[in-house]
Amino acid sequence: MRPLLIAALVGALAGASLPAWAAPVNYNVDPTHTAVYFGASHFDRTTVRGRFNKLDGRIVYDPATGAGSIDFTVDTESVDTGNRSLDGVLRSPQFFDAQNFPVARFQGNRFVVEGGKLVAVEGQVSLLGVTRPLRLEADPSAAGAWCCSAWAGTSAAEISTPACPEVPSA
Repeated sequence: MRPLLIAALVGALAGASLPAWAAPVNYNVDPTHTAVYFGASHFDRTTVRGRFNKLDGRIVYDPATGAGSIDFTVDTESVDTGNRSLDGVLRSPQFFDAQNFPVARFQGNRFVVEGGKLVAVEGQVSLLGVTRPLRLEADPSAAGAWCCSAWAGTSAAEISTPACPEVPSA
């Protein structure tokens, strides 16, 4: 498989105009209205897609200052492609190694606001015991979703997954 790309779709804040509030606002992520999807190229012929069914998170955001934070986790055991056999492979040490690394986490610490709209969140993503910088871009064409490629610019050796040897280095 080619590089593993995780697309995080969080519709909590992005895409809408943000009114000026007097104080930071705290949000608990609603797992029924939030999803984490991923896609991986399969021999450059097709893209295998899936999602994580168990997630949790908190967002603190002050639209008046643009400051805030995000702490968002997914249960790697909850990977779901609609194919039980493939899900077992993805849970194995070859990919997510869910037994040894049951949680993937994004911690955002910088909100990027342009023209009164949230356009990105920057922070760190942790997967397979490795933490790397990540920028989640707001995609106005995706009805307020945040989209990202989590391991773009990270080599397979750095993320310790032998299944993605073609991931380019930064």
